Amino acid sequence: MIHSNGPNLVRKQISSFNYDFMETLTDYQQSLGYGLNSVSVPPVYFSDNDLHVVTGAMLNGSGIHISSIPNDIDGDLRNTPPDIGADEFVLPLHELSFESISLDSITCDIKPIKASFYNGGGATITSTIIHWSVNGILQPPYHWSGSLLPGSTAWIDSIGSYFFEVDSAYNIMGWSDSPNGEVDAYLKNDTSDFSIDLMLNVSLGTDTGLCQGETLSLSPGTEYSFYLWDDGSTFPSRTITAGDVYSITVSNYEGCEKSASIDVDEYINPPPPNINRNGT
Repeated sequence: MIHSNGPNLVRKQISSFNYDFMETLTDYQQSLGYGLNSVSVPPVYFSDNDLHVVTGAMLNGSGIHISSIPNDIDGDLRNTPPDIGADEFVLPLHELSFESISLDSITCDIKPIKASFYNGGGATITSTIIHWSVNGILQPPYHWSGSLLPGSTAWIDSIGSYFFEVDSAYNIMGWSDSPNGEVDAYLKNDTSDFSIDLMLNVSLGTDTGLCQGETLSLSPGTEYSFYLWDDGSTFPSRTITAGDVYSITVSNYEGCEKSASIDVDEYINPPPPNINRNGT
């Protein structure tokens, strides 16, 4: 088994300081000619300490029979053809792995929630229920129906919609339930979640003042995609010469808008002193 937590699956040393990086199993197979009967699939183990396989439709009966290896790691007789890996396992009929819940883009708007799940069991799945929540609040469930063969993944463009607002953080969680109306054989891979942060900290600073004849530069920062000042200008900064209330509305690259304002007092310069000379 080959496993990687990084962007590359395999690194092949070509010379002392040069390496060929392979990102996928296909790259590895085509580049080196190894593992041609291997499959790219996350194995489902009982636990981190018990590496017996619970399920895996693409692993079941997909190995190559080797007569000199008649038994698996537990001494059980290997099937013909055997399961891929060191352990022969019984493939459960109903086992769904909820792989992802996501958005096609992160914006302040009403967005469809996407989802995918994988059939790791031996039966064709014709129905399941997708539950989901936003910040712990349950949303209406999605009842899926179709025909998902063992070892296949279903992609759903929308299990529902949600309005995402500026200055809010969200955790979206999804999970599958009742494949074909049955109890899922393995529950530890039935949940997925993701978080987004749409907080906008827009400020022109604290209220202040300026004396006649002085100038003051105002700016909320340069990290936004669009600026609109109260005078109609659209630059990231603005120079003022008089007291007033100034405001700006900005948009970020996620389409979220927020406004900020500042109250600038204008201090009137005192008149020049009148100096008279008395006496001689």
